[in-house]
Amino acid sequence: MEKNEAIQQIESITEVIESGNKIFFSGKKLIGWGILLLLIPIIEYVTQGMTFGYQYLSNPAVNIIVHIFVYYVIFNLIIKIFCRSKTKKVFKSSNTVMKKALAVHTPIIYTMFATIVVLSLIGQGVLVFPVVFLFLGILFNLFGRFTNNTVLNISWSYIILGLVYLVLTTLSLNYLWLIFMIYLGVTYIIMGISIKNTER
Repeated sequence: MEKNEAIQQIESITEVIESGNKIFFSGKKLIGWGILLLLIPIIEYVTQGMTFGYQYLSNPAVNIIVHIFVYYVIFNLIIKIFCRSKTKKVFKSSNTVMKKALAVHTPIIYTMFATIVVLSLIGQGVLVFPVVFLFLGILFNLFGRFTNNTVLNISWSYIILGLVYLVLTTLSLNYLWLIFMIYLGVTYIIMGISIKNTER
């Protein structure tokens, strides 16, 4: 009898973790984010002639804040539409404690945004992208422990590439961010597909 109760408790814990992951870390959301990340270079190129264009904003801090605001709005609007029905369905079965535990992503993301702004203010905007990679590496490393090895391995690649990028900032490689952005988008999609397969 005790064995059956233990098995039921383990199954209950697993269900709570999986339902929590689907809220904050669903495969569908990651695929959507991946596609949007791949569109960023196109958005940047198309908006070069407007106020969103990098060279037309003389203050680097203002430029970064505008970028964060614009992409935050775009990403959130599209993802909310893309994952609307799925999120509502999962929220009903999620445990309150688990929601709080998995919400660790919130301070990490806000700290990342604040760091980006501060780096721009002190004239170190070149370090923004490597720092983003490091923060994302830490974030996905935490969630990867509740999902699968694909997410965990990609999280380590973000941390390693973030450090490599820091070294490469000593060189004047103007299009380096583009290569890393494409890698980011592709790996988001890979993680999303991997998690969707796990959900099945």
